[in-house]
Amino acid sequence: MSRIIPQRPRRRPSWFDIHLFPAFSILMLVVFIGFVFNSSNSNEKSDFIRIPVPTQNYNTGTLISDMDFKFLTFPRESISKDVVINWDEVINSKTLSKVNKGLPLLMTSLTSFDKSISAKIPSGMRGITVKVDKSAILDGEVKTGSRVDVFLITNKKSRIVSEDIEVASLSEAKERGRDTVLVTLLARNEDIFSLLDAQSTDGRITFLLRNQNDTSNITKAKPIDISKKKYYKPNGFIKVEGGTNYTLLDETWVKTEGGTPKGILLGE
Repeated sequence: MSRIIPQRPRRRPSWFDIHLFPAFSILMLVVFIGFVFNSSNSNEKSDFIRIPVPTQNYNTGTLISDMDFKFLTFPRESISKDVVINWDEVINSKTLSKVNKGLPLLMTSLTSFDKSISAKIPSGMRGITVKVDKSAILDGEVKTGSRVDVFLITNKKSRIVSEDIEVASLSEAKERGRDTVLVTLLARNEDIFSLLDAQSTDGRITFLLRNQNDTSNITKAKPIDISKKKYYKPNGFIKVEGGTNYTLLDETWVKTEGGTPKGILLGE
């Protein structure tokens, strides 16, 4: 006698099976394809880079804005750090050497990116370095780009050497345990010999900081000749009613201010 096995009723597809599962499967497929595509682009981006290059040869002194360029793709590992990648950043520069068609430009071959002092010297001017005490730079206020008046101070007198001189660079140094600063100045041709003479004179050079827009001069100011002054040691001191002070100097009472002076310079 045969045995009858009862059949389980078939399960009706649920709403999830009909709607969500296919949609979920399609979503996962799209994500997978996107991941593969992005990985491919990422590898391509890391291996190659698009660089602007001139479309023809150009001579020294050509403005970048006057040059025609196009983009070429180069292996990233073959491009050095000083290659021009953004053409707009150097649009106002000039070339310091000849430019070859189809080759990348170097930042160091352009005027605005040349970091040497010589590239900053305008026509008709010269760079000259003077050595000064650290106090001459006015607690760091004198810096690259500042405009200064140059003074020479000696034991006998002080005199102005040059006016309205631009500072090109500064570097600190040590000399016999003393802090000094080497200052490179952009000097006009007519100021060169004055600055050279000041360096060879027994004295010290100092600066007066001036406003960038100030075009006035002080060359008409009369130098103080200390050799014509005499040092007097006080022989007495009195204070009268009202707060006025008098000091006895060389048998003469002289009106003074403040406390008891240690010495006074007076003209002969």
